[in-house]
Amino acid sequence: MSGAKRIAWADSLKGILIVLVVLGHAIQAVMKKQRADFTEDYLWNLIYSFHMPAFMAVSGFVAYRKVMAGANLWLPTIGRRFRQLMIPFLIWSVALLFVNHNVEHYYEYLLYPQKSLWFLWALFFIVVIFTGVETIARKIELRHEVAMILCWMAQIGVMFVMPNAKLLGVEYVAYYFIYYAVGYYLHKYDEILMIKNNGVLVVLGVLWFALGSIYSTQGLPEPLKIIPVIPHSLLYMVYRLFTALVAIWFLFGACEKIFNVDKGLTLWAIQLGKVLLGIYAVHMVVRFRLVDGLVFVFPQMSYWPLMLLTFTILLPVSYLFVWLFSKNRWTAEILLGKLQ
Repeated sequence: MSGAKRIAWADSLKGILIVLVVLGHAIQAVMKKQRADFTEDYLWNLIYSFHMPAFMAVSGFVAYRKVMAGANLWLPTIGRRFRQLMIPFLIWSVALLFVNHNVEHYYEYLLYPQKSLWFLWALFFIVVIFTGVETIARKIELRHEVAMILCWMAQIGVMFVMPNAKLLGVEYVAYYFIYYAVGYYLHKYDEILMIKNNGVLVVLGVLWFALGSIYSTQGLPEPLKIIPVIPHSLLYMVYRLFTALVAIWFLFGACEKIFNVDKGLTLWAIQLGKVLLGIYAVHMVVRFRLVDGLVFVFPQMSYWPLMLLTFTILLPVSYLFVWLFSKNRWTAEILLGKLQ
């Protein structure tokens, strides 16, 4: 698996998404510092309408390998992904503990992974469940797609019956599992599902932008509350899923067309995409401290200049730390998930 050929446009998309993650967290950090509600920010909500689902979908897309379909890879896959995802999660969680001065609450970072790098935690357990179900389905001769649908439905059921679905990140695993599976099947059935027509891509892009422009992480957008009969909680979940899936379908088709050669801006996006775990981890640790320092130096700076300055510094500084960590085999492995 480690020797599999990388997909240039997929790495480029990862690079674009990690830039949006850093931008979203810069908005969040600055607005928190200014005691403003970042959940009402238009740009923040637009980014959050798709960026993490798209990350999961790309992970599922690159996980599928035609030459390996049908092979029994459960234990080797889990072992490798534990080293790539969970060890960095545990190490960076310790760093966050000290930076946030919450050392006495260390257990919360395991019980509630959303306090730390929840994406790594969720992706690891999604891989565990996905490959496990894949192995079982093969042994009992159950169609792959049917097995995954049943698995996802079971996870959603568990999430809704749990008194606290945030415990152990259950809601993140259950919710994002579908996007990982969608990415996997977009690769498996790429000739059928990947959008090639420019006109269709434009329609999808406009549709996503329309849906994302009214997106809110806090509940059903006002324009959709006029829809009768359907409970708002169910309608909100369907709306979130549909918005993210439209964005994924659009982004995969567009990036395959635009970023299909290793030159120009594509090279920058690919490079960022290859080290996204490190950028994700480093910027999570330093973002609030950076904002504190900038506010101390520029106490009168307004929101937009402060946010843009934070983002402009945060991205290259994070990349610089990743570059330094990559120079040593051990730091590359335990901090960046880079295996030999």
